[in-house]
Amino acid sequence: MRKLVVVLCSILFLISTPVFASNENEIIYMQEEVNKLIENIESQRLDQNTINSFIYSMFVIIAISMIFENFVRSYREKIRIAKKEKLPIKEAYIKLLITYAVHIAITVILSIICYYALNITKIYIWFLVLVTICIVEISPLFTINFLKKNKKE
Repeated sequence: MRKLVVVLCSILFLISTPVFASNENEIIYMQEEVNKLIENIESQRLDQNTINSFIYSMFVIIAISMIFENFVRSYREKIRIAKKEKLPIKEAYIKLLITYAVHIAITVILSIICYYALNITKIYIWFLVLVTICIVEISPLFTINFLKKNKKE
């Protein structure tokens, strides 16, 4: 059986021929598509003033994200304590959802400002949005709580 498989594979290897785009129109079309891709990549570059604006906007977005992260952490802590003590969590949960909604709204507004007023390209704006989402929505999920032991003297 192995010999048959080896023979069939070697026959397929010898018979198969590579297929190339031999049609001249297809080659021209492929070159045009590659040129469009290269132009699209080069259009994402920023000039010096826009790079400075991008850096300043990154600092602003990170500062705002850290403020929202503080609210999210405090509300998540309230929810955790309320669950532990079997208290109602509805109020803290609603405040947490409102905080998320306000954060998303501010992120959209800042993205529009960065795109239209600061002329930052879309890929950099997506980076800023990803950074703020990581800071506010993802990092509070990985909170490490250390339990303190009571010293009995």
